[in-house]
Amino acid sequence: MTITNCPMCEWEIPELSEPIRTCLECGADLSRWTAKKKAPPPIPVKAESSDGWHFARQAATFSLAAPFVAMAVNGCSREGVRGNRAGMMIVGGIGILFIVSGFILGVIALVRTKKCGREGIFGRAIAGVCINGFFIALMLIGFHGFTKYYIELENDRQRQRQIQRPW
Repeated sequence: MTITNCPMCEWEIPELSEPIRTCLECGADLSRWTAKKKAPPPIPVKAESSDGWHFARQAATFSLAAPFVAMAVNGCSREGVRGNRAGMMIVGGIGILFIVSGFILGVIALVRTKKCGREGIFGRAIAGVCINGFFIALMLIGFHGFTKYYIELENDRQRQRQIQRPW
C-alpha cells in the first residue's frame, strides 16, 4: 500500500526509489502507511522423504502379521459359519486375501530395501514372504489334491450308476 498524500497535512509525497518515513512538510510518521518491502519467501528445499521408509516398514510388518491374522480369523469364526457355505466362502476368501496381500507387500518391502535401507525392514519382509509363500504353496497343493479327489469321487459315482442300471 503506497500513499500519495500525507494523511495529516495532505502534502503530496513525491515518488522516490525508497519510501519516505516522515512527512517533509509536517513531520508526521509515515512508516505506518508506506509499503514495506517484504523479503521473498525462502525456496523450499526438498529433503529426502522418509515416506518410502515408513511404507516399506509397514509393508514388512503387515507381511509378517498377515498369516497370523488370517489364521485367527479362520479359527475364531469356525463355529459361527459351520454349515453355512456362503459364510465359509467369505471367511476363507478373507484368509486367502490376507495371505496373498501379505506375500505381495513382503516382496514390495524387499524391493524397497534398496532405497530405504535394510534396518527394521529386511528381516520382517523375508520372514513374511517365507511364511506367506509356504501357505500359498499349501493352498495350491491342497487345491490340486482336492480337485483330484473330487474327480475320482465323481468317477466312482458314475460307475455306481452304471452298475445299478445295466440297460
